Amino acid sequence: MQNEWILDVLVDLRGYAQKHGLDALSAQLDTTRQVAAAEIASQMDGAPVQVDADDPWGGNDPRGFGARYRN
Repeated sequence: MQNEWILDVLVDLRGYAQKHGLDALSAQLDTTRQVAAAEIASQMDGAPVQVDADDPWGGNDPRGFGARYRN
């Protein structure tokens, strides 16, 4: 698939952040990788995907932030 390369880039960036003690950035990049993987997977099957960046394990954000739907 043409967009999978971005997952490798995010993993590399996360490794750099961890190596240099950038813990918050490392955690954010892990969440970003999860969001990217979900969106890429949704493009394969055409199904809508909801990704909650505040809770990557699928919880709901009552503020409505972090939800993204693919049309």
